[in-house]
This record gives sequence, structure tokens and C-alpha cells, in this order.
Amino acid sequence: MCKKAFFSFLVLLSSQAFVYAAESAPALATSKAKAYSLVASGKLSEAAAIEDKLIADNSGDPCLPKVVSDIAGYHAGTLCYDYLGHYDYGRAKILYNRLIQLYPQSDYAKEAGLKIAALDILAVVETGKEDAAENAINQFIANNTGKPYFAGALYDIAYEYSRGRHFDPCVGAAA
Repeated sequence: MCKKAFFSFLVLLSSQAFVYAAESAPALATSKAKAYSLVASGKLSEAAAIEDKLIADNSGDPCLPKVVSDIAGYHAGTLCYDYLGHYDYGRAKILYNRLIQLYPQSDYAKEAGLKIAALDILAVVETGKEDAAENAINQFIANNTGKPYFAGALYDIAYEYSRGRHFDPCVGAAA
């Protein structure tokens, strides 16, 4: 299956799953699917406008933190990279910060803080500066071990680091 067809299938599946999980919030699911589709088409400014309107129009909806977290994760995740050839860390950080601002006591906000730190590390990794990346990762581990959502954020770093082909499994291997 080509990337475009596979991506369209995933967007459809994601929006359907969200509608089933939150039947009281079909407008959120529709806007989320629109944002995904626009990002996949490379229309990032149009996607941002849909996302901002979604947040403004639904700030009282209890499902909104999950939707914003999902959309931010999409901008920072492998589907965005696979489809566009790059991550959209900047937009992901904006959305995670909005989540923290609007819902500071929510579990999604607590997770968002760690996700922002993980994105900062991945941005350093992408520069190719291995010492700086290693220092950033070690600092992240030292500052966050034991916190809720730490393991997930560390997994995200490791997964994206290896997926971005910054990891050579042969380095250090016995000859």
C-alpha cells in the first residue's frame, strides 16, 4: 500500500476510533481529522488555523485535552515525518504549551511538559552534535526519572532517535 493510501487509512481509522470513544464530541473528531488531513497535504498554516479554532471553540469540552495532545503528537510523530519528510516540532510545542496553559492540572498537561523537553532533545539530536545530544538526554533522565509519563517520553526520544536514523546499531559492536 502506498504511503498516501496508508496515511489516509490511518486518518480515517483514527477519526472513527475517536468518534466511537467520544460520541458526545463529533465536532472535535471532525476537526481533528481535518487538521491531520491538512498536515498530510503540507498545508501547515491551514492546519494551525483549524487547530486554533478547535481550541477556542471547545475550551470547556472535557475531551479537548486528549484531542490537543493527539494533534500535537501527530505534528511531532513519525506519521508527519513519513508523510512530509520532516517533523513539525515547533507546532507540536505550541500545542503542548496551550494544553499546559488551559489545563494545568490535567494529566495531559503533565505529560505535555515532558513531551516538550523530549522535543527539545530531538531537535538537538537532529543537529548531529552527539555530545550535546548525549548531555541533553542525560540531563533529561536526571531531572525526570520517577515522574509520571517519564518512561513514555524517554521511549519517544529513543524511538524517534532510532527512526530518524541517528542510531547506528553497529557502532560499538564487536568486530
